[in-house]
Amino acid sequence: MRPVNGYRKRLLPTLLWLLLGISAATVAFCCMITLGDPSPLGVPLPEVPQLFEILSQDNAKNMSVLERRLPKAMLEFLAEQPDGAPPVRFTVQGEFIDFSIGHLSGIETTAFPVEEALKDNVIISGIVHFDQPLKALQYSAPGRGGGESLTEYTSRLRYELERKGAVYYDNVEPLPLEGYRFEHFEYKRENDSGEMVSHYLFIGPLGTRALVMDYMTTPELHERARPWVMKMIRTFKAGRQLQEAVLESDPEYIALNELDEPGS
Repeated sequence: MRPVNGYRKRLLPTLLWLLLGISAATVAFCCMITLGDPSPLGVPLPEVPQLFEILSQDNAKNMSVLERRLPKAMLEFLAEQPDGAPPVRFTVQGEFIDFSIGHLSGIETTAFPVEEALKDNVIISGIVHFDQPLKALQYSAPGRGGGESLTEYTSRLRYELERKGAVYYDNVEPLPLEGYRFEHFEYKRENDSGEMVSHYLFIGPLGTRALVMDYMTTPELHERARPWVMKMIRTFKAGRQLQEAVLESDPEYIALNELDEPGS
């Protein structure tokens, strides 16, 4: 029989190495949590949204995206995806202007007849339900002055809004899309009811007119609404007729050589 003391002498170094390995792994894990790069590979990790309070169907009238209260059946339609906005669910077609654009859930739109739209310049207006960061939208087609370029129209519009009290957010770049390009700026001002409204404005060419996509919220929710706005406007698709009109009036705003149909 081998002596017990010899066995213990051989076992002790093994245990010490095992404890040392566990300690080193623990230290490395703690350092990784404390010093780890929040932007691995240069891509910031998205914030994990807090969980929603699940409402019963009897209490569904109290749903609120901002306060994160939704019925279970609405989670897949209104809960934010990793890009910060709910999924696109509907495609809206221009009634007499050849374009399409994706909308999120909870947006109730009204499309105006051609005669009324040409008179009042408003093509589509909409309100946003379920207490979301975005509150309203309006698509319009105002006329441009004779021979006025889209850049000149955009500058004149900014000047007129500033005279009415508009305060502009930091300058933003034009938004190029497939087959089309928008001028883009953001501002806030007091409306006719005395309320402060924040606007995301996208202005594109439309023959002798301009196509103006206006997304509205409150100044407090301006940045919160950005993922909603950008997710929708990036789905904008100019159809063949619109692109052909732009080729005649503002060819620099057409990005493709081959014209596409909406949704193709």
